[in-house]
Amino acid sequence: MGYAGYTAAKLPPLKASALQAALWSVDNMECLEVMSKLVRNTAVSPSEDKFKRIKLTNSKVKTTIVDTTGGVPSLLAMGWVYDEADKEFLMLPKGVQMTMKEVRAIEDTKDRLKKQVAYQSRMSKASALPGNADKSAIRSAMEADRLERSSRGPVTQGSTAQALPGGANITTAGDMGLNSGGCC
Repeated sequence: MGYAGYTAAKLPPLKASALQAALWSVDNMECLEVMSKLVRNTAVSPSEDKFKRIKLTNSKVKTTIVDTTGGVPSLLAMGWVYDEADKEFLMLPKGVQMTMKEVRAIEDTKDRLKKQVAYQSRMSKASALPGNADKSAIRSAMEADRLERSSRGPVTQGSTAQALPGGANITTAGDMGLNSGGCC
C-alpha cells in the first residue's frame, strides 16, 4: 500500500537483462545451487585463485552445469570466459570480479523456478480433479451466451405498456377507505 492509502502504479515489467535472461533459461534447481556456490565463493574470496577457475570436466560440474540447458551460457553472461590454453576450464579474466549482485541474481532465479514448479504442480492437480469437465462446459456455455447477447446489439427501445384484457386489477387507497382525510 502506498502513501495515504494509494496503491502502487501498475507498470509493465522491466525487460530482463542479459544475465537474467541467461539464468531464466536454466530449468534445473541443482544447476542453480552449484552456480550459486561457485559464484558466492568467488565473491566472498576474490583473492583466492582456486575459485577463479572452473573445470568443466569435473563430474559434479559436468552433470549439473555443462549438461543442463543454459548452465554454461549463464556463467559466460556473468563474465566467465573459456581459458585460451585449455578449453575445459572457465576462468575469470583479470579485472572481472564476482559480486553479491550475481549471487542475488542466481538466488532470485532459484525463487522464480520454485514458484514455477509450484504453479505447475497446482495446475496439474487442479486439472486432474473431478468436475473440471463440468466447469469447462459451463464456461463454454457462458461464453456462447455472452457472444449471443453481444451479437444482438444494444437495447434501443424502452418497454411499452400493454393493455390487459378486462382492465387492470388495481386497488387504490380510496377504494379501501383510507383516503377520507382528517387526522385520527
